Amino acid sequence: MIRNDYLMRSIQQLSQAFGQILAGKDIESPEHTLDRIQAAIADAFNTRPEFIFSEDIESVDEFDPRLAAELGRLFALHARTSFAANRDDLARLSTPWAIRCLKHALGQIDTTSALIAESELTTFLRHDVAQTHASALALPSYEALFDFARRNRRITQAEDALFAAISLGANPEVVEAGHLFFSELLHMEDDELARGQTSRAEIHEVLAELS
Repeated sequence: MIRNDYLMRSIQQLSQAFGQILAGKDIESPEHTLDRIQAAIADAFNTRPEFIFSEDIESVDEFDPRLAAELGRLFALHARTSFAANRDDLARLSTPWAIRCLKHALGQIDTTSALIAESELTTFLRHDVAQTHASALALPSYEALFDFARRNRRITQAEDALFAAISLGANPEVVEAGHLFFSELLHMEDDELARGQTSRAEIHEVLAELS
C-alpha cells in the first residue's frame, strides 16, 4: 500500500512535470519532449522509460484516482506529441493508456483532479490521435463522461457526453439514464438551472431529442 505522504508527493511531482513539459514543448524538439514525458511517467512507475509500455494497463484500475489523473494528462500529451511528430508507433501505445487513466480518475466525486480528467478526456477524444488509435474506446469513454457529469449535476457536460455516446450507439441503459436525469432537472428552480448554464426550454429540447 502506498503511504499517503509518498502518494501526494508523487501527484505533486507529476503535476509539476506536466506544467514544465507543456511550457517547453513549443521550443524543444518533439523527441526531447517525448523523452521528458517518458521519464516522468517512468518515475511514477518506478521503472525505466523504455519499459513503461510493458506495464500491465489493467494496473491503472488500482491507482489512486488523483494519481491516475496526472498520469492520464502525461500519456495524452505523449500521444498528441507522438502523433504530431509522425511517431504512430508511440502514439498507438500511449493513447489507450491516456484514456484508461483519465477514465479511472472520473471515479471520484467532483474533485479538482476529477474535473481535470473530465476536461482532458473530453478534449483528447476529439483529437485525431484518439480517433485514429482508439476509436473502439470512444463509446465507453463518453458513457463514463456522461455518468460523471450526471452524478455531479454538470448539466452541459452531461448533455454533450450523452449525445456523443448516442451518436456512437450508446447502450439503451445509458439513454434511459439520460432521459431520467434530464426529466429530474425539470424539478429544479429556474435560477438553479441558470447556474448550471441551461434553461427549462433547453431541457425540454433535450428530452424531445431523447424520445
